[in-house]
Amino acid sequence: MIGLVQRDVCFAIVPAIIEEYIFRGVILGAYLKVEMMAAVLISSLLQSIGFKMVWVIQSKM
Repeated sequence: MIGLVQRDVCFAIVPAIIEEYIFRGVILGAYLKVEMMAAVLISSLLQSIGFKMVWVIQSKM
């Protein structure tokens, strides 16, 4: 039972937290110095490109 919980944490919760930290914290924070709308658009674009890359990698497996 504990193995299932650890697996779920490792494969679902931790990546989600890291993803939010990278895209909402680091990237969005860096571009907020320019302009809010540009920061939101750039952060969203980079996140969608990242998701697309995951789908491409998974489809080739």
